[in-house]
Amino acid sequence: MVKYSIHSQLQSLLQNKTSLIEEWFHAEYKKIEPLFYTSVDIRDSGYKIVPVDTNIFPAGFNNVHHSKYEQIAEQINAVLSKYTQSYNILIVPENITRNKAYLENIKALQQLIELSGRKVKIADINNNLVVDNGKLISKEGFVPDIIILNNDLTISVPKILQNIKQPIIPNIKSGWHIRNKSRHFESYASIVSKFCKAFDLDPFFLTSMFSNCDKVNFKESVGLDCIANDVEKMIYHLKTKYKEYQIKDNPYVFVKAENGTFGMGIMTVANGDEVYAMNRKLRKKMHIIKEGKINSKVIIQEGIRTSLTYNNCPAEVMSYLIGGNVAESFLRFNEARDSYNNLNKSGAEFVSLSKSDVIIEELANYHLVARLSSLAAALE
Repeated sequence: MVKYSIHSQLQSLLQNKTSLIEEWFHAEYKKIEPLFYTSVDIRDSGYKIVPVDTNIFPAGFNNVHHSKYEQIAEQINAVLSKYTQSYNILIVPENITRNKAYLENIKALQQLIELSGRKVKIADINNNLVVDNGKLISKEGFVPDIIILNNDLTISVPKILQNIKQPIIPNIKSGWHIRNKSRHFESYASIVSKFCKAFDLDPFFLTSMFSNCDKVNFKESVGLDCIANDVEKMIYHLKTKYKEYQIKDNPYVFVKAENGTFGMGIMTVANGDEVYAMNRKLRKKMHIIKEGKINSKVIIQEGIRTSLTYNNCPAEVMSYLIGGNVAESFLRFNEARDSYNNLNKSGAEFVSLSKSDVIIEELANYHLVARLSSLAAALE
């Protein structure tokens, strides 16, 4: 058997069928509006290019290279101009005041929207907002035409954001209090299957195997049988597929919180025994995620090691999209982690792929995968 190269397949496709690809995306987006913004974390193992996380409330605009500002402002303008009124914009951020990088992200997002020709204010849900006749306004009297959420609503939708007359984007129903990863990857698998059928590709190389377990309590070691059994089943199936495609890697999986991001509630295992062998410290990390939410549901997902490096550190591509189109891409790298682990941990650093001294071959391949993932998020 000749080894399958997804990179060469995608590269050939993008060179020879660009117009057909654009027509395909256009047809899909006629069915549903693209999301205002998304970010997609992509792992490239050398034989697979797979999105491993898609965030509907991205928080890394502080990493955008200055050369991209004008282009992104144009993309923002194209999305916001679809609304009847879109001059006054209110950004509602996370309730994070001590995270310097996150605050820089909000400031950068404000600058990008202002560059699109709009007036932009930032207001805290808990302190600076009131509702007047069904409209959300700041205590200083700023009346927004559109509210842009940069808060992923992990716990619930705050009462002050409910039944508001102005458009809120992304929609409050996109928050992690409702959204889950399994639903997203089901949507993504469906989209990729359709795309691959249209362009004669094997979806195995663009997707990751996954399953999910509910009614889990890591603190009390409840529901571990479900996780361990699913891990064993997945490892078995992956060994079969890897043998079929002559993949030499040893399969492993990520166990992740179904709801939430910020790199919390994630562990790496190679077999079911490792699930039972979790120590108290790891069980505690898996039990509580963002804002103190108890993690009671998990997704078990095929692990995709990264073949990319930067400064001799394992790295992965992150693409930011506006209106379903790629706006900027970065490398996230972390010298404290290895190529098999989650890189979104303490020590993670970012570098823009728009910098002239950072070259990633076949970047367009990652951008295609990011667009497919963003489309899947819009269709969830």
